[in-house]
Amino acid sequence: MSALRTDSVIPFTSGAAIYFGLSSFPEGISGGLNVSGSFTGTLSGTASNADLLDNLDSSYFRNASNITGLLSVSNGGLGTGTLTVNNVILGNGTSPVQTVAPGSSGSVLTSDGTTWKSTTPAGGGITNIVTATGNTTLTSTPTLLRITPINYGTTVKLPDATTMTVGAGKFEIENLSTFHVRVANNSGTLLGFVDAYDSVQIDLTDASTSAGVWTIGNVMRLGISALSVSTTTTENFVTAGGMTNLTSPIVELDAHRCFLFRRDSANILYGVVYDQSTNTFGSETLIRNAPITNAGVCKVDSNKVIVASNATRDFQAVTITISGTTITVHTAATTTLPATTTNFYGFLKVPSGGYVYVHSSATSSYLTPVDVSGTTTSIGTINTTTWTNNPTVNQSCVQVAADKILFHNGPDANLIAYSLSGTTITAGSKTATGQTTNGTTILAKMSDTTFFFNAQTSAGGSYVGVASLSGTTITVYLSTAILSGGSLATNYAHVISSTKVAFNVASSNNILTYTAGVGVSLGTPISGAPIGGVPYLIRGSSSELAINSANIFVLIDVSGSSPTFKSFFQCSSSTLPTTELKTGLPSGILTSDLRVDTIDVGTSVQRAFSIKSLIILRQTGNVNGTPIIPVETSSFGWINNTGGAAGRSMYRKYELV
Repeated sequence: MSALRTDSVIPFTSGAAIYFGLSSFPEGISGGLNVSGSFTGTLSGTASNADLLDNLDSSYFRNASNITGLLSVSNGGLGTGTLTVNNVILGNGTSPVQTVAPGSSGSVLTSDGTTWKSTTPAGGGITNIVTATGNTTLTSTPTLLRITPINYGTTVKLPDATTMTVGAGKFEIENLSTFHVRVANNSGTLLGFVDAYDSVQIDLTDASTSAGVWTIGNVMRLGISALSVSTTTTENFVTAGGMTNLTSPIVELDAHRCFLFRRDSANILYGVVYDQSTNTFGSETLIRNAPITNAGVCKVDSNKVIVASNATRDFQAVTITISGTTITVHTAATTTLPATTTNFYGFLKVPSGGYVYVHSSATSSYLTPVDVSGTTTSIGTINTTTWTNNPTVNQSCVQVAADKILFHNGPDANLIAYSLSGTTITAGSKTATGQTTNGTTILAKMSDTTFFFNAQTSAGGSYVGVASLSGTTITVYLSTAILSGGSLATNYAHVISSTKVAFNVASSNNILTYTAGVGVSLGTPISGAPIGGVPYLIRGSSSELAINSANIFVLIDVSGSSPTFKSFFQCSSSTLPTTELKTGLPSGILTSDLRVDTIDVGTSVQRAFSIKSLIILRQTGNVNGTPIIPVETSSFGWINNTGGAAGRSMYRKYELV
């Protein structure tokens, strides 16, 4: 290679190479080599110094002031210009890094299977002890709550589950009172009750939502959330003392409020409103200052009800408006009934509009139409139907559907349909059922145009059938004889669908299936052990529960055209079981459809049995009634009195999980 002088220029061509393999430049060249322009050749060698190519050493690139903007993650940076003091950095792919704050004292970094969170550590037991007397919202700190409420309705609300980790022993609640304590999740959904002088332990099994999934040991699924004992009214309407009957003594106004009927010892009518959202009862308000014989109430809307009543032949209907828990009674409409009432079948709301008060005398049945516009109540012309055989309270019944009212006079072996428009009632023709009913009569709605009914002849034969409506014209489809003896009772039938009804005659259970325009057919009945005695068939969908006088609970599968046994459970005594019932199923039961709770209400003890959406209350002590209450929602109310000469009207609000 010939000698190069300082500032010499070497021309390059594509693919040319420069080799810097010498420790010094030859022939005395000094000052380094400057390369200008660009080329696509190869620089190779073992002693090349990049600093000599651009006159900048590596310290230039190590100086942050020589770099502008944020260095992205893909180029080895963090993608952010600020890191909060003491936060933990989490990877985020090619996006800027994430951070997790330290959280509260004692928190640890915990994986939820997807990412990391700063949470309270599990285990170690509960060290935080809190006392309370009213509504309480727990925090994420594991806590022992010792609560002493002064009334029913007190609620303990669990924290946002996403602020916690799953695990056992998150909370314990000790109830140090005679009142039930409600337990709800962070969304306000009721999870159960803590019984009087009892405790529960709460575990968290899913923390993916604020509501979470909680497991509560020893919790009651049925409890009392409100109790009111009147200081004005001495008895309720379902006891003796002059009041023949009262329909719908409790009307649910909305999700939180209900309207209650009460009376005093002279049968003077009062009303009161309960608001569960504030756990308060309004003032008892006089509705009618007369000795009432029968009364009923229907809901108009969430802030209005209409009350109808008769004192002997003096009939009155009045609109009541409600604001919060305050009742305002408006001007009543009045009329005189055609005859003294011997039987009362109810004050009913007709779905298409209007209301009807149904009653009878010794020879006739009467339908009194009622309507309301604003706060003005009106009464139409009373319809009178005369019968050859007198209708009775147990052997006659009524149902409503669309704009129709269907009346079944069992002793007369006839059905009749009426239509209602405003306050005008139009009667259809009587239609014979084919069999006289001497036992208790059932009329159950299957659809707006089909109704199940029963009949029992004077000779003791039992029948069931379907009445099909077209306008006010009735077509009857009657079954063959079921038994030579035995009859149905009021609550011995349950509508499964618009074409199928489960029923009981004596100790025989069966299913009626209706084919429109064709007729009815019966399945193969089941009877005998383990049922025994006379059972009640009650609510269900694909299954039913039979309850007999020997306290045997039988679950029957009615999903097909014939019933079949599924399982049964026998209680220990007529007062029903008192142990092992609070947290789950009694020992030996084979189904989750039966739930039993014991409720202590001071002088009386109630056994509350919940089967799907049905509640059965049986009691010992000085309290009246053994109601079977269908529950369409998760709560219901029940009025009864406290018993004895000094008894007071009592209202309980129950909730079911």
